[in-house]
Amino acid sequence: MKRQTALIFLFVLLTACAPRYTINHDYPKEPLSFPRDHAAHYDAQTEWWYYTGHVFDEDRNEYGFELTFFKRITSDDKSPLLKIPAYWMKDVGMVAHFAVTDVSDGKFRFGQKINLCSSWKADKDRYDVEIGDWSAKETGGIHELRAKMKGYEIALRLNPLKDPVPNGPGGIMPKGGGNANYYYSITRIEVTGTITLGGKEKKVKGIAWMDHEYGTMKVARGVKGWDWFSMQLNDGTDIMIYMIKDKNRVVKESGGTVVDTSGAYSWLKLSDMEIKELSTWQSHNTGACYPSEWEVYIKPLDLKLCLIPVTKDQELRLAPIDYWEGAVNIKGKRAGAPVMGKGYVELVGYSKKSKVGEENLE
Repeated sequence: MKRQTALIFLFVLLTACAPRYTINHDYPKEPLSFPRDHAAHYDAQTEWWYYTGHVFDEDRNEYGFELTFFKRITSDDKSPLLKIPAYWMKDVGMVAHFAVTDVSDGKFRFGQKINLCSSWKADKDRYDVEIGDWSAKETGGIHELRAKMKGYEIALRLNPLKDPVPNGPGGIMPKGGGNANYYYSITRIEVTGTITLGGKEKKVKGIAWMDHEYGTMKVARGVKGWDWFSMQLNDGTDIMIYMIKDKNRVVKESGGTVVDTSGAYSWLKLSDMEIKELSTWQSHNTGACYPSEWEVYIKPLDLKLCLIPVTKDQELRLAPIDYWEGAVNIKGKRAGAPVMGKGYVELVGYSKKSKVGEENLE
């Protein structure tokens, strides 16, 4: 009887310690489907919903903002401190990053929330994500964002002006080394709402960009990071470029997506683009040296652009990595005609703290 009781106890213990979620590590095959794939995926090891935008208040003061929610299924992870299965402690790890670039004052502020102690949600049936009082959700086609940190708070309504576009056939984006994940963008979104600065609420209007990416998120061996660009031009064209980098070069799977005024899209190959780094900026906080101005040439569009950060220091020093994510102004020419625009640039892998592909969100 004692042996039987011990076996039952052991079975219950092992069952209680089994992972709650099973991660799908297979190469993606099924194409994206909406609205289903706006919601959370609990067979995806890593997932993020990502917003950037540019808004102006009634006095024409300009602000850039970033709000990103990261979700990590910990079934395959080890706790970095105790070296035990991470899912024993938390089967879903979530982190959110919020940043504001106060262009008129030349200030950059950022904050973070982690779901270790905060309430959280990532609904699998509808798009509704939150950590504490930071949230992103979609109702009737309208996205609503809320976040606050010391000195800054946003409450925004986002109305997509274009449909989601897949970045790659079916929304499947190769990352090199036989790896791929799902990735789509909503490249032009009308923004209204409020930003609160030091307790003073201001009405704002502008445009935003939304990315949603999910899967195993593995990259080719040797990859150290990536440069990512979003560009919204005043002629209605939107462009996304991703440059995946190993130690010596940009990997061949890099590319991008072009979306015209009507929402029609086409994909860019690495050979369709030339990107030159025109200057650098070194962080006095981390010592990382980042590119800080770019010339971008898109051959199929006969489009040459210069991207200049609105302020050089837009580095986020947060868990699990440091990275640069900043608002940029854009000017250039398309087939000889002048164009202007707004954009965002993300630079990952430049800080010694960065560990690409080793996210520890538990």
